[in-house]
Amino acid sequence: MNELSNPRVRDPRATLYQSYLLRLWAADEDGTRCWRASLEDPSSGERIGFANLEELFAFLMRRTEDNTRDRVSPQGE
Repeated sequence: MNELSNPRVRDPRATLYQSYLLRLWAADEDGTRCWRASLEDPSSGERIGFANLEELFAFLMRRTEDNTRDRVSPQGE
């Protein structure tokens, strides 16, 4: 899977705010409906496609997991 090439998006620690235009559509795959998705970086226009929702969610988790781990501390600290 290709990553968006915008350096601000590639390094999730560079910003705590990320925006994408999300497109979802149903597709027929061997008689079974599945969902496809794409995300577009509004600042660069670059688009990345996903064959299913699991790939989309995995991408979003990668983009946000470092920020969550770095910024959230246990209560009382």
